[in-house]
Amino acid sequence: MPDTSNSVTLDEDVALEIRRLQDAYGVDSVNEVLRQALDVVPDAVVSEAFSVLPESLRPAPGAAINALDEIRFSRQVDPEASVVRYADPDDSERVLVEIALTPTSFEALFLDESGDLVAVGGGRDEGDGVTYWTADEEGVAAIDVVTTIRDRGQDVYRNALFDESAYTGC
Repeated sequence: MPDTSNSVTLDEDVALEIRRLQDAYGVDSVNEVLRQALDVVPDAVVSEAFSVLPESLRPAPGAAINALDEIRFSRQVDPEASVVRYADPDDSERVLVEIALTPTSFEALFLDESGDLVAVGGGRDEGDGVTYWTADEEGVAAIDVVTTIRDRGQDVYRNALFDESAYTGC
């Protein structure tokens, strides 16, 4: 196992900024400040939102969130509602993607041309196993759902940047 204990020397200005960010983010550790400032997932807030999901369902939406985090969306997490939203980086009120989590399922919703959030994929724990689905097909592999979410995320982001007229309903 790698050694994870590290020592970093900070000047006074940086130490003050770290303390300010600890208060702003509501966290206690420098690690959590850096995790949030550098947008490294899963952070504490995402983990809290994920806590509603059974263990059997966590890998696929976790991988999807990692893929969406690589796109330049503005990520917003509502741990109380168990929702991870991705907004237009220029307009944080304009939600382009939403990952909704429940005690038995997750669902990825994307903004369509009419300005509505529509489901494109997800998964559910049916007690006797996990079933993944896309808008086109039921019973797909988890990687197919993650790939669909990633690809649709890239499409929505590209459209939001270069063809805003297609998304006038937002």
